[in-house]
Amino acid sequence: MLKPAFVSKFLNTPVPRGTAGWAPVEEALAYIEGLLVNGPYLLGKEFSAVDILYGTTFAMFKNAPIMPRSPSIADYADRVVARSAFARAQEMDATGP
Repeated sequence: MLKPAFVSKFLNTPVPRGTAGWAPVEEALAYIEGLLVNGPYLLGKEFSAVDILYGTTFAMFKNAPIMPRSPSIADYADRVVARSAFARAQEMDATGP
């Protein structure tokens, strides 16, 4: 779970090992970097809903101070938002259905 990991980092609160259902951001992102070794997306070669969730979030926050720098995650986020479906969704969001 990334959201509580980022909240812990933002609040500068250590993750309570053994009682929390998440790991520190750095560990979670290391896991994601490991997944990206297997392909351009989190599940390998196939784009999935998980890429929509995480790739767009990483793209939105990639320059935020709370987001640790990671070239592989930055490249991944760029790949996700470079998809034509993302551009169409952004256009629909801006203009309405």
